[in-house]
Amino acid sequence: MPHRFRFARILVAVAVALGTLSVASQPASAAPLNVCTGTESATYSPSIKVAAAPTTVTAEATVACAGDAAHPSAQVSFVGIGTLSCLTGGTTTGTGHIDWSNAAHSTSDFSFSLAVGARPVGEQILVATGTVSSGDYAGQSVTFTFQLLNASPLDCLGDGIGSVAGPIEAVFGA
Repeated sequence: MPHRFRFARILVAVAVALGTLSVASQPASAAPLNVCTGTESATYSPSIKVAAAPTTVTAEATVACAGDAAHPSAQVSFVGIGTLSCLTGGTTTGTGHIDWSNAAHSTSDFSFSLAVGARPVGEQILVATGTVSSGDYAGQSVTFTFQLLNASPLDCLGDGIGSVAGPIEAVFGA
């Protein structure tokens, strides 16, 4: 009997050591290059309703940034296409453009897809992930988090929701 317990203790010690080694060998996640927050307004064509349907989303945002003094603020525009409803996250993919408010008047272009989407009664909590394809931050990841509020959620039952607005956060290169 004592040999079984000794063997079990050795296995536990090896497992702990291996777990510690694998955790210790993983690199720490890098800090983001820039984090921007602001306000976005989005328009749906056609309006989103209870039943899912193909929809084009056009959005504009104004953001202020912290983390990169060369990119203090920006205007962001998005166009996406997906199957959306008031009740489901849906599938949206698209492209966007950023006009940076800096001395160089630089730009960035990106593509994105909806990674997480919840639309309870027209209120929207969304996370879109993508990659900057050209311009400043080219090759870097970008993650957008949106909380788009609808003043009249019952519109989902009638003509639908044609536009929403709310806070946005953009994280570059994390």
